[in-house]
Amino acid sequence: AETNNKLVNDKIHGIYLSRTSLNTPEKLEEMLDLIQQTEINTVVLDLKDDYGSILFSTNVELANEIGAISNDCWNLQSLVKRFHEEGVTVIGRVVCFRDSILTKERPEYAIHKEDESVFVDRAGNRWLNPYNRDCWLYIVSIAQDAARYGVDEIQFDYMRFSTDSKMSQAVFGEDSAKIGKSEIITAFAKYACEQLHSVDIKVSADVYGTIINSEVDAQIVGQDYEQLSRYLDFISPMIYPSHYANGCYGIEVPDLQPYELVKCALRDSKKVLANIDEEEHRAVVRPWLQDFTARWVTDHQVYGKKQIQEQIQAVYDTGNEEWLLWNSSGKYTKSALEKK
Repeated sequence: AETNNKLVNDKIHGIYLSRTSLNTPEKLEEMLDLIQQTEINTVVLDLKDDYGSILFSTNVELANEIGAISNDCWNLQSLVKRFHEEGVTVIGRVVCFRDSILTKERPEYAIHKEDESVFVDRAGNRWLNPYNRDCWLYIVSIAQDAARYGVDEIQFDYMRFSTDSKMSQAVFGEDSAKIGKSEIITAFAKYACEQLHSVDIKVSADVYGTIINSEVDAQIVGQDYEQLSRYLDFISPMIYPSHYANGCYGIEVPDLQPYELVKCALRDSKKVLANIDEEEHRAVVRPWLQDFTARWVTDHQVYGKKQIQEQIQAVYDTGNEEWLLWNSSGKYTKSALEKK
């Protein structure tokens, strides 16, 4: 795989690009224009999506057997090459434990209920059992295979348990009696980092922003912010102001005060990570910020230039240098990102 020193040295300022935001040559050029005119130097692309579809031509045998490869997958090699030509870092997003394809074709990989039927959440999604080491192998094999195409970093998402209220009916097998949820997710992260570092790929993971200061949330999803940061190269708490409850951090409506919310969350992050000695490995914090309007929030505001710049400023004001912007449709506020 080709490398480009510029990619390695830049502080990452990235955007998520969906399959639909890049599904024609015109759209690709449009995105490259946006990148050239702004501070953006990185793209996050789906390699394995929220349903278990694989969006590149993988050699992983099991993925081919179960028909997981999407009919309209990326030509990953040419896409990575095109972005690299423009000096753009490419991060491959791999959804871990939410996977309705593998669980359908191989139910033994799935989380089950006590009656031995496969657990299905309220949205109709099925989940892989994090206690099943075969699931680890499948996820990591896909990530390793993507390294052949020159992807600069693997970013794991849904590296957690479901938060669905029906999870009380779920069973995870014998190991779950002696190994807690956070312990098993951390063990997966450690394994994944070891495997990917062996092929010289950096590893990041998305985590709930609320796990930084909520032990309850951390236990539900199985994400321990401090412990994960001991193995990952980068940790990306999803600090979307709209996703925080009113009153959180003493902020009446977090969606209306994006600067304050992001600043509080990242201050907490700093406190938690101070538990890791300076000579020990510690992940770089690279938060996800929102470039979307949360119309479902009662007292929401429209997010535009001001709101995006406020969130980014809070990142810098807390001593952090990297950030990612999320918009599921891949549409971004150019005026907020123009080079200074």
